[in-house]
Amino acid sequence: MALVAALIGVLAIALLQGAKPFYYDSLNYWMLGKSFTLHGKFSLLNFSDPLRGYLLPLIDHGLQGVAAAFRWRASTAAKIFNAFALALIGAVLAPRLAEMSWPEQRWS
Repeated sequence: MALVAALIGVLAIALLQGAKPFYYDSLNYWMLGKSFTLHGKFSLLNFSDPLRGYLLPLIDHGLQGVAAAFRWRASTAAKIFNAFALALIGAVLAPRLAEMSWPEQRWS
């Protein structure tokens, strides 16, 4: 229930903001997400940036597909993903970390 409440709150705040363009590094990672597809075919071997890791561009590639399927702006797809990540961290991971750090304290 806490996860749903956190998700609704974070998602509402994120979506109430207008469209945001990607600048600098975020734009670079978004473009790297497109590099997995070459001539219409997806392959992990198409990614060739020696300075960046695979995970964030791969997530961005998935977000690009979701945005295209639902005809969303790129920033909307990123906001929804970030809302899910923040809600998960705030409602599930942070309380569990607090429980492990202070086992004598009751956390709910």
